[in-house]
Amino acid sequence: VFFLVTLVFVLMPVVSVVLNYSGQDLSDDRSGIAHGEGLFDRLQSRSVVFTVSDADTFSLWYLSLVERPERDIAVVASPLLRFEWYAESLKETYGDRIPDVLTQDIDTDIAAIAALNFEGGEVYSTYTSEGLLKTFQLIQADNIYIIAPRAP
Repeated sequence: VFFLVTLVFVLMPVVSVVLNYSGQDLSDDRSGIAHGEGLFDRLQSRSVVFTVSDADTFSLWYLSLVERPERDIAVVASPLLRFEWYAESLKETYGDRIPDVLTQDIDTDIAAIAALNFEGGEVYSTYTSEGLLKTFQLIQADNIYIIAPRAP
């Protein structure tokens, strides 16, 4: 009996993989790249883009670091700004486009990064938030927002 139970538990995943492989094979799935390109193509070279979702973040990281690094686009995953290791990684990756000191307060750090980059390029966001709306003017351009300083 023990042998039969073990055999059933071993065969169940094998049969499932064999029967469902075509549905699970994502080797030709280009939807992530297409999504990222839809965003990436709207960004100017030497710009900064703040992201919040995995779909935006990972597709833009891939395009900016692997496919088209010559565009020099800094992708900042806003939720990760609360971690010191991420601030250090941003500074190492993007150099003078990231302030020397980040506070691990997301809204404060976004404001500091944006202020540092308004002169040298465009600043974008793939999302809106109360903090962004309170601090900046957001101009919607299809599926992305251009971040601009608030008029005094």
